[in-house]
Amino acid sequence: MTKARLAVSDLTRSFYRELYQDTKELYELAERGIQGAARRIKNPDYNNGSTNGDVYVEFPAFYQVEGVQFLLNKNRILLADGMGVGKTAQAVLGKLEIENRTGKRTPTLIVTPSTVRDHWYDEIHQYCEAERTGKVVVLDEYTEEALESAKDADFTIVNYDMFGKSVNRARQLIADMGFGYVVLDEVHNIKNPDAVRSGYIKDIADNADYLCLLSGTPIPNRLNDIYMLIALLEKDAYKEVRNEAGEVVKTAAQVVKEAHWNQPRITRVILERRRLKRELSDIVQLPEPNDHLYDGLEMNEAQRAVYDDILDNFQLDGSYKLQQLQYALLDPSLVNPDALIDEKLREQLGSIESSKYMALDSIIREKIRKGEKVVVYSPLFQAGVTQKLAERYKAYGALVMDGTNAGEREAFRQRFQHDSENSVLIATDVAGEGITLTAASTVVFLYNPYTPGERQQMIKRVHRRGQKGTVEVITLAVPNTVDEGVVKLLQQ
Repeated sequence: MTKARLAVSDLTRSFYRELYQDTKELYELAERGIQGAARRIKNPDYNNGSTNGDVYVEFPAFYQVEGVQFLLNKNRILLADGMGVGKTAQAVLGKLEIENRTGKRTPTLIVTPSTVRDHWYDEIHQYCEAERTGKVVVLDEYTEEALESAKDADFTIVNYDMFGKSVNRARQLIADMGFGYVVLDEVHNIKNPDAVRSGYIKDIADNADYLCLLSGTPIPNRLNDIYMLIALLEKDAYKEVRNEAGEVVKTAAQVVKEAHWNQPRITRVILERRRLKRELSDIVQLPEPNDHLYDGLEMNEAQRAVYDDILDNFQLDGSYKLQQLQYALLDPSLVNPDALIDEKLREQLGSIESSKYMALDSIIREKIRKGEKVVVYSPLFQAGVTQKLAERYKAYGALVMDGTNAGEREAFRQRFQHDSENSVLIATDVAGEGITLTAASTVVFLYNPYTPGERQQMIKRVHRRGQKGTVEVITLAVPNTVDEGVVKLLQQ
């Protein structure tokens, strides 16, 4: 046998030995269980408002044990399971198993969007036995007193925004706590390596023994967005470069970028090694959503006149003009009168009915008549929209999630999930991450967000475990307008 064949043969045997060992360890962990994990949890397959949440399931599932084993084997991973699969549970279980194997306490930092901090608090208490839950601190203020309370916490939950200020003593105090395990939820929040918060969070993550990045949509819209992910996952291979004065001349992400351009396959190889991804269809069988445009949507004559007037106003710059056109399509009363040329139209703005609202009326009446619930998304605009619609659908117990009532978000979600009197939820993008809204069977977009990932995030709040029927997704898009342009953009 030639030396080349011997080398290939040795490599093959090495690969199979590693695969065998990993598989053996996984089955051993599944057999003995994760000490400290709750043995039974509320069954997510029934989290759709049809029960009081008293249906339980054995926990953890095999695929969740696989996620924990993957973390312990790799130390730094991207858990990219599809939305609704249960990434939070695996991240929490990871902390327990790290402590089981090391035999020592591992303070854990969870960095998350502010809208889901309380969700993490609840999930930790659901997934851990009481004696292993320990002290869980949600920092919603960053005073010396609040930070002092977190010094001996087992879990510390903070939001990304607190790392954003260039001068921030709270941020430094958190970094000094010395976390052994860091979880970055919805990690695309730090995809920009030049952002202040990205640098500080990376410093904390680099000092941790274990790192778990969570994202249901890790594939970026731009290649540049993935370099920060790679820098986090491969901290020893890609380090920032400093000059003799100690100044950073290349960030770690820039080093990754150079390496990628020299060897384009490198990012793919790293992700294949560090990423674990399972789809919802691998865990539970759900029918695909019925995703379509609302049929026959047209502006009324007065609304069309407003739209055309803005379109013909060449004094407006691009982004502002686009915004005003979207306002005209959604609700003419939102349009700035100064964007119009015709003075008579300016006077009529407040009295022109919205064709989209009238179509929404029809959709909601039909769904309510059938005993179903509806989530209505207004992804970009909150002011003048969410509260108006809440008043419009007051008779159906309409609730609002738009960032103005963050403290009531979970209470409102529970009411929507379990109270038959609350059949409509009006939401902005703040209800697009980290929550379950499976009591609904219909999702309505007043207009589309600009990226497919963001749109899928919103749909997956409803189309996930706990959903018992086919989800209908309806987009209110007016043909031959900027609405149609966004639809084509998403398709491409």
